Amino acid sequence: MTSVTAAFTILLLILLQFSSAPASFLSSPEPRNTPTEFSARLINRNSVNSPFYNPKLAHYDRVKAAVNISIARQKYFQSKRFRLNDMMNPPVKSSDYEYITTKFSIGSPPVETFAVVDTASSLSWLQCRRPKPVFDPAKSQSRKVPCKGVTIQIFKMNYPGVGVFGLNRGQLSIISQAGYGGFSYCLAPKDKPPEAESSLHFHVNNNITGNSTPMLIKPNWDLLNMVSISLGDTRLVIPPENFKDGLVIDSSVPFTMLEHYALATLQFEIGRWLGGQVSDPMHKFNLCYLTTDYQIARLPDLTFHCTVVVTSAMLQLFFKTIFDPAFLHSTRGQSREVIGAVHSSGKNTQNDNAKGIMLHR
Repeated sequence: MTSVTAAFTILLLILLQFSSAPASFLSSPEPRNTPTEFSARLINRNSVNSPFYNPKLAHYDRVKAAVNISIARQKYFQSKRFRLNDMMNPPVKSSDYEYITTKFSIGSPPVETFAVVDTASSLSWLQCRRPKPVFDPAKSQSRKVPCKGVTIQIFKMNYPGVGVFGLNRGQLSIISQAGYGGFSYCLAPKDKPPEAESSLHFHVNNNITGNSTPMLIKPNWDLLNMVSISLGDTRLVIPPENFKDGLVIDSSVPFTMLEHYALATLQFEIGRWLGGQVSDPMHKFNLCYLTTDYQIARLPDLTFHCTVVVTSAMLQLFFKTIFDPAFLHSTRGQSREVIGAVHSSGKNTQNDNAKGIMLHR
């Protein structure tokens, strides 16, 4: 595909006014000091409601695409360009995300479009120059930003993209710019069809209830301090330094990615329950077994332990999942764990940006 090098992307470095209507984002020439809470529906890329839906894909093709998405995100996390000064040229292809939002509106009069949700990034952008512009600021009464303005970044894209909403605690994110206290999202259980409803909610005052865990203070990352992994009552013997880079809860990636040694240890422990390990025909998955439904049903919960500090006592926040062989290994030397959408499905994830804490239940 031909590269496009013209300035055609608006970085959302403006204070947006959000309406309370579901999945509707409205800009205003005089934004209120307090943003409005609202909810939006998230669409799985394999849903018939998704603009990326391809009815010709078989189940194997969809799994393969999910693998490629996960690998692309892993490379994104590893990239040295993931620094504040280099964030304007990340791999943000719309098809490299597991979920997108429903349509939203921008400008006055409002123009409908959509963007993907990235909970692990602060970058937010919309196109302003292409054959069919999503948003033309010259026609907006509330925001007239020329494509050659100071808030426009020129970079090269080799793929069709529409836009991205970055939701972490970085200064460029929608959450930070609009002054929201945080957000929460709930992904449909993985045993439901792709059309099952998933939702995203923006909070003004994020009142998190239940056990929560503090997010690590690192620029442009929403990280948790994972301390160990257990399978049932067995705590895996993994050196703490293997988790030193933190844990990312990422709705944008389908599969969970573990540090190489951690995954090898988990692989050995699961083998004690199942045996019969076989090779993956795609050569991507480590946890593939020749087993029975009965043996799968006997598998205990897999738990990711993160620290919680309450009145100087060390408790544990548990990320539990019924075993699913949806793991990809990370490259040797990388110690950042990523919990993907498969293992976050059926759970409510709440981020309190003001307090820097997260609840996953």
